[in-house]
Amino acid sequence: MLIGPFIRRRVHVTVIGRENLPATGACILAMGSHTTEVESLVVAATLQERRLHFYAKSDYWRGSGLKGRIRRWFMNVGGNIPVERGDKLAALRAIEAGASLLRQGEVVAVYPEGTRAADGKLHGAYPGTVYSVLQASYLEYAATSKVPSIPIIPVGLVGMEKVSSLKGGFWPQRSHVAVIIGSPIYLNDIEQEAVKRGQLNVRGMVVIPTQGAIVKAVGARMMYSIAELSGCEYDPCKLPIPGSN
Repeated sequence: MLIGPFIRRRVHVTVIGRENLPATGACILAMGSHTTEVESLVVAATLQERRLHFYAKSDYWRGSGLKGRIRRWFMNVGGNIPVERGDKLAALRAIEAGASLLRQGEVVAVYPEGTRAADGKLHGAYPGTVYSVLQASYLEYAATSKVPSIPIIPVGLVGMEKVSSLKGGFWPQRSHVAVIIGSPIYLNDIEQEAVKRGQLNVRGMVVIPTQGAIVKAVGARMMYSIAELSGCEYDPCKLPIPGSN
């Protein structure tokens, strides 16, 4: 409401496949290739029919002075989910928070690559996107005896590198970009059956039989779809996450 009109005046966005974004109910928007900080604002201002909860690095909640306070306020009122880089336990808590939002029927937006890419390619996905779906699906099944259909919606981002530099910044440049929304990706029957055999570990995280294989298979379907939508060359190697060990 505050900055959407400004963003829309400066950045002309062509949206293709808007009908693939569910009008109601839980879903994950998996977007790529991730090139700038400001593209989250562009996407949120463009797909304004749904409230988007972004996974975002916890650095955005830090900072001193007026600027730091304003940024923390902005991230909180936007319903974003902080992720502490380099801390595996904190990453699990972030997945848990995302799963909770999915169970409430919300839209969680992620960049599966985990960080911005400088080479123009789409890179391999980290497991958090699929883990969030598995966590939410199992918890809902445990409560209702029914595995929910939570789609991962692949989204290709085209031309976002023209909106802002890779170095960062939230001041959008005048540009024309495209947001291309693909067909939803669901857990198949075999993957849903595995969800039914899941259990919670001592940390309260869901453990699904063959979950490693499921994460790899669903992640591959997701990333190949994003690559096709965005027109980026797909490199399955993961990008190193700044601040991780």
